[in-house]
Amino acid sequence: MWVEKVNKRVGAVLGSRLEEALSMWSEAYGLSALPDTEKTKNGGKSSIKIPKISVEILLRNQEISAQPSVPATRSLFLDELHAYMGIVCTLPRLNSGRFDVFESGNEGGKT
Repeated sequence: MWVEKVNKRVGAVLGSRLEEALSMWSEAYGLSALPDTEKTKNGGKSSIKIPKISVEILLRNQEISAQPSVPATRSLFLDELHAYMGIVCTLPRLNSGRFDVFESGNEGGKT
């Protein structure tokens, strides 16, 4: 059915865009394993907005602590990543039931 073909094509396009977005995310955090020649392909500009988090480092009784804690900060960054990925990953797939009206109209003209 043609809806399955369109689903596969849309899935391939969105998958490649998601891969590119994740590599840009990694570049924004300095985690990219790509060589510098690959990084300059986009002109060196990143469309990723890294959230600003102020971390207060405290020294009390010869103990160093951070506010917010490292796990809380990691959680904030991962929430941003999930929201970023969710733009593509939560899109609904095409449903052939929506397009049955058009197919039944074509069949009526053939008989």
